[in-house]
Amino acid sequence: MKKIGTAVLLFLVLLSCFPICGYAIEFDMDEICDSVVVVHSMNSVGTGFAISKDKIVTNQHVVSTTTTYTIETRDGGLYNGRLIASDEAKDLSLIEVLGGNLPTIPMTEDIPPLGTDVYAVGSPQGMGFTVSRGILSTTDRQLNGVHYIRTDAAINPGNSGGPLLNQKGQVIGVNNMKVEDADRISLAIPMSSVVTFLENNGINVQLSDTPDAELEAPGSVVIQSSAVSGGIEQSYEQYSNSLRNQYTKILETVQNENKILVLGLIIIAVLCFVFMLVMLSQKEKLKRSEDNFERAIEALKKQGMTVAMTGDGVNDVLALKDADCSVAMASGSDAAVQASQVVLLESDFSRMPEVVLEGRRVVNNIQRSASLFLVKNIFSFLLAIFSAVFMITYPLEPSQVSLISMYTIGIPAFFLALQPNRDIIKGHFLTNVFLKALPAGLTDVLAVGALVVFGQTFGVASKDISTAATMLLAIVGFMILYRICQPMNALRMIVWIGCVIGLLGCSIFLPQLFAITGMSRKCIMLFVVFSIATEPVLRYLTKLIEWLRKQYIKFIKNPIRELKGKAAD
Repeated sequence: MKKIGTAVLLFLVLLSCFPICGYAIEFDMDEICDSVVVVHSMNSVGTGFAISKDKIVTNQHVVSTTTTYTIETRDGGLYNGRLIASDEAKDLSLIEVLGGNLPTIPMTEDIPPLGTDVYAVGSPQGMGFTVSRGILSTTDRQLNGVHYIRTDAAINPGNSGGPLLNQKGQVIGVNNMKVEDADRISLAIPMSSVVTFLENNGINVQLSDTPDAELEAPGSVVIQSSAVSGGIEQSYEQYSNSLRNQYTKILETVQNENKILVLGLIIIAVLCFVFMLVMLSQKEKLKRSEDNFERAIEALKKQGMTVAMTGDGVNDVLALKDADCSVAMASGSDAAVQASQVVLLESDFSRMPEVVLEGRRVVNNIQRSASLFLVKNIFSFLLAIFSAVFMITYPLEPSQVSLISMYTIGIPAFFLALQPNRDIIKGHFLTNVFLKALPAGLTDVLAVGALVVFGQTFGVASKDISTAATMLLAIVGFMILYRICQPMNALRMIVWIGCVIGLLGCSIFLPQLFAITGMSRKCIMLFVVFSIATEPVLRYLTKLIEWLRKQYIKFIKNPIRELKGKAAD
């Protein structure tokens, strides 16, 4: 790799010493960006550019969903916008900036030759002004009867309506869309269509002149002959003689005055040859390295692990895509950044432990809270089916359900979601939540269902059964809450004890609000029996569900995974 770097450095140094095919930007990009604005509508965000101090051009699809617009300038200024005209076929709109005083941007209908560098200016996702460079690949791309300019300049949602610039800083088109499922294929509306649209709406456009000689394609040689500039009236012989004379002068200049240029070209050619040889020698190493990454990720996934991959080079892209979580630095290659799910803006891998710990806290706490909510959903669903099948009255009042939900779900879930949690995430999210909630939900259904059946058998009043069912559900709810709070700390213990005291207090001091009544002797005896039975029922149901899960993994999931692996091989 050191040899490659050295060869590239020498190549760039020598290339900068000789005026061969290539050219630099000949305009101030900051001044251009001052003429570009962000267009905010109700449901979308896009880009526009000023054709006068109070008028901008953008795409019609940016402003089609609403009639109210906010125009944001680069310096943070905000203006109201008013739609003047739109052309749905060309996807163009003209907006008046109320009270605006924007600097205009130069425009031209002249499209530079193929292979010329172009620049797309815009605000992707409304996140600030950006500039991306690309190559002009097609000047007459037709799609649905509309002519487009095709480039490989990177654009994203939010770039729509922004200007496409040539090397002189002149607008040659309006960025419109990128082709999905393609590698950097962008389309822009040519300036000729924009000019026609503006003239049809009474706007006279002042264009800048861009001679073809000023924007020649890389590697081309432009010969300006006096015979040609003299007009078509010159004869073919005169034109040929003029070209021959020009060619002779060029050869004499190269031979007599610029011999160092020829020497430089030879040196560059030699360096390019050496560079190619070095790259070929490193290609196989890079390929092997990439294959090793992919094989390692595949092997870890087969073991049921969640795999994270970090990288910043082009050779890491495939491995980043295969990983469950891919991390790249913002300073890495564009391909690696686009293929990654997490991008470190500070390009500092020392931040990864903080990112991982925050992810663990969020996922683990959501699992805890979701388990509490799912217990209630499972119980309510199964109890409703039980009541419908056996034709019995639903044993709980809405106020009683609210009491249980408040102290066994709502309040504890709020505090548990804010707790620090650095435990390693194991298994799948939905599976973990379901396995924690299902035993408690089944315990609730069995306990309340048995209480209702025995209560009706022994002639217990429905109000007494309703109160006993509420207390029974509260006991099961606090048991599952105690399990979810493990490992117990001071704050979690305070939350658990506080919820128990709160529920008892509401039952004692606000009985009418929550439909809590005194229970008869028969109801109290049934309540005590089923309260004692809830703990072993919950414990054995948990063991049963865990055993069933292991049998499913052993006899169904693993054989299917092995068959898929053999089929892939």
